[in-house]
Amino acid sequence: MTSCRSEIAYFQLNEMRHRSKSKILVNCFNCNLVSVSILLNASLFILCFILFKPNTNSYHERVEIGHEKSKTSDQNPKTVCASDFIKPFVNVLQNRSNYSGPCTWPRPKNKNVFLIETIKNFAIPKILCTVESAARHTKDFCVTLMIVDHDPPKEQLPILRQLVDLLPNVEIIHLDVDDMLVDTPFEGFFHTERFKESKISFNMPVHISDVGRANLLWRWGGVYVDLDVIVLKSLDRAEQYVARTPHGGIANGILKFSQHSPMLLRYLSNMWTDYRPEQYSRLFYVLLETVHNHCLRKNINIVQEDGYGTLTQGKVEQCDGVRIFGINSGLFEPFKTTVALQTIFNETHGEVFEKILLDKDPTVLHYAGNSKGHYRTKTDIREGNSLFARMFRKHCPFVTFKYPKV
Repeated sequence: MTSCRSEIAYFQLNEMRHRSKSKILVNCFNCNLVSVSILLNASLFILCFILFKPNTNSYHERVEIGHEKSKTSDQNPKTVCASDFIKPFVNVLQNRSNYSGPCTWPRPKNKNVFLIETIKNFAIPKILCTVESAARHTKDFCVTLMIVDHDPPKEQLPILRQLVDLLPNVEIIHLDVDDMLVDTPFEGFFHTERFKESKISFNMPVHISDVGRANLLWRWGGVYVDLDVIVLKSLDRAEQYVARTPHGGIANGILKFSQHSPMLLRYLSNMWTDYRPEQYSRLFYVLLETVHNHCLRKNINIVQEDGYGTLTQGKVEQCDGVRIFGINSGLFEPFKTTVALQTIFNETHGEVFEKILLDKDPTVLHYAGNSKGHYRTKTDIREGNSLFARMFRKHCPFVTFKYPKV
């Protein structure tokens, strides 16, 4: 008998849905009692509707709540259908009563890896490689891919199910954009006129992701990582950290903060104050300003951005419990989009670039701007010689087997 990990999970999801669009979990009592009178059938249907407000969009797969028995019945566990907050392809299929993984509700404190997808028709193989590599290397964290306001292609659902079944610390969740901000300082932000202006400049998906990642980390704690990366080893490098860009700035493509972190709270405050809907990278620069100003308030001087990154390469700084990793210091190895074809996707010198990468020993390989499918290798990923193909095969064996080309 399959069962959910905890009844609390559904109470939590119910609360989140009620606060955003009131899409609650549905009790799936079987009211098809053909042997009783029409009047009794009608009475039961009305009772179900009044008590449980059924949602006609809920999918048909049923799961039973097993960890916490209903107070009204010790022998008959309550049977529920997950609402459209959890789609059929997510980890609800894996909710067994003997589940012992990290993906429980309420969300575990500081033991999360969040990934956010806001662009429709995304490059599934690359994104799933990010999910798989993060889950394989950070096994005691729950790796959650949040697909915001759109569904993945239907033909990909079987593979998503297989990935979730293969890795017990993976969840793939479909949610409305407002759900990311429930119980955070930004709750309701996506309904403000100021934010809606970002749609005019086509910055809305980027800003949703920028705002969402910071608020998820503030509420739950853990790691955020972009979807155009391959994780090479555990993301649990330090209690809290940020990474430098090649120019010496602060990247927001990989972040690790404890729940309610003071520096993160300052970042949220500055995001709200300094938000500019017409500026694509505004919130990226707000993070840089926040880190510098927060450290100055603590009388801690950190290296300023110099435009070249020479002063921060190989350097790890500390500020109010947050480590600041420079390039070549073991955390973040980005490849610029402009040189990606000559470096990470170079089919001739893949072995050379792999040796360089291993010498640097980073945690994350970041090929900026490629999650949408730009700069595809055009080669069978199983046989390709590029650094990208080599790392893909090594750290994403399941996705490599399922997708010969990416």
